[in-house]
Amino acid sequence: MLQQKVNVKFFIFILCILAAGLVSCYVGPSSDWDLVSYHYYNAYAVLNNRIGYDFMPAGIQSYLNPVLDLINYFIINIFRDNKNLVMFLLGIPLGFFYFSIYLISDLLFANISKDRVITFLLIGFAVVVGSTECIIVAEIAKSYNDIHVSAMLLFSLYFCLKFSQDPRRKYIVYSGLLIGIACGCKLTSAPSSIVLYILFPFFNPAKDIKQKLIDLSWLVFWSAFAFFVVNGYWMWFIYKHFHNPFFPMFNAIFKSDLYSFVNYRDMHFVDITWRKIFFYPLFWSYHKDSFVFETPFYDFRHKLTYFACIFSPLLMYYRYKIKKAFSETDKMSVFIFAFAVLGYLIWIKTSGVIRYLMPILALSGVMMTMYISSIKFLSRKVLVCIVVALAFCVQWLYESPNLGSSKNNELITPPELEIEDNSVVLILGKPLGYFAAKPYKNVRFIALANLQDGDAHDFRPSKLYYDKIDEVIKNKKVYLLTNYRQPYFDYFKTDPVLKKYVNDDLDCEFYNYEVTTFYFNLNSTYFCSYVDKKSRKNKKKKKNKSPKNYSHVY
Repeated sequence: MLQQKVNVKFFIFILCILAAGLVSCYVGPSSDWDLVSYHYYNAYAVLNNRIGYDFMPAGIQSYLNPVLDLINYFIINIFRDNKNLVMFLLGIPLGFFYFSIYLISDLLFANISKDRVITFLLIGFAVVVGSTECIIVAEIAKSYNDIHVSAMLLFSLYFCLKFSQDPRRKYIVYSGLLIGIACGCKLTSAPSSIVLYILFPFFNPAKDIKQKLIDLSWLVFWSAFAFFVVNGYWMWFIYKHFHNPFFPMFNAIFKSDLYSFVNYRDMHFVDITWRKIFFYPLFWSYHKDSFVFETPFYDFRHKLTYFACIFSPLLMYYRYKIKKAFSETDKMSVFIFAFAVLGYLIWIKTSGVIRYLMPILALSGVMMTMYISSIKFLSRKVLVCIVVALAFCVQWLYESPNLGSSKNNELITPPELEIEDNSVVLILGKPLGYFAAKPYKNVRFIALANLQDGDAHDFRPSKLYYDKIDEVIKNKKVYLLTNYRQPYFDYFKTDPVLKKYVNDDLDCEFYNYEVTTFYFNLNSTYFCSYVDKKSRKNKKKKKNKSPKNYSHVY
């Protein structure tokens, strides 16, 4: 019997991988904002020893852990001649994501009914509804890597649920390792990880508090172990260059002199009061000024999941009052709802970006199924009709946000810039990082930003940063790569910090650059060049005394 279950799960796993690969092939290549801004460049920079040679060409994201970017970079460039194979391989993480939702659904609903048809229908509904949520669909074949880390967190949740049924230490180890890998690959996984740490002792079947704490320490230990395996070397590497292991993040703590002493946070969507939190999911979708994303979207299942989170616990409490006991399914259901609600509360005060809520969004089908199955007076025919009708509705009543598509459906290929050897390219604007992912001879790419206000992503370099630029461009041919248009470009010409870089006698050349992003269509980018004026060559610069040695940078 056990062998039969293993064979069924293996078959479903292969089916998930094949389905995800085919869906990825259907969607095709992407040129989304993050890919052309920093994901492609970051992998190139590591492989070509550009860290510390270029400086922030992709903004503050230039120094994020590139482990997932490297995997995607290798797939794209090794199999570039076979586009369908590239897309299929890039879709494999989506297959793991599908399978993680299936495992959780199977664990919850496998024994919910003696009727196998009902069981199969409920599991299928939970998987299909959860895996087709609009944000998840929008990220298919994209570079954001939220699907990758969300799959790890869902597997970790699955092993926590398994441990609550069968308290074997190996499930703690598996769960901890997956949490650590997810956080090491992408720090935005931390809020969901914190939720698992908080909930784990409450759903640990051990009755001894000491044993609960020991098990929790195991979970934390293996999480930390995996985190440092995945991210430890990179943190040391970045610290060696910039004296901040998370540079330029958390710079108010580590105080690298090349960046302002601020702890950067993406505050685009965090402006929400506690009084509004209860109703927030009901009105964040499809609004001209999107509350949780850069572009409008709509998904009917958000509202259904919202009501499921409210009414399912009430139904379970009603059954508990009658039976005076929770079933195993009810206990795991409480874990799921607690994970969703607590994760939502932490998320809303830490980022508010709906992409980072993906582990909870993926459980929308599971939570809706828990609500439907808890209504005991429904007959089999009525239950089948409700499930089929809801599955149909949620597949039609949604609109995914536009995260960008590749021009002519081709794989990303950095444009060739006509620049002289031994020169410097200054970058003003985004997303332009992947222009630097070409093997130019002795050419450095350095980003500029408005020192007074920062750019849209709070890029705030220090004065020492600009002093270093002045040293690097001395007596060299300097180019300016920008996508700012009037009147924005004129503003930078008058900026007290940037005007010396963008307001000299520019020999402007119109450079064609077409890419669709979810912000706007960049139909052109200006590629300008100038040679330092004589007055600036002879200008004396003040020496900046810094207690730290940045001789290896630039």
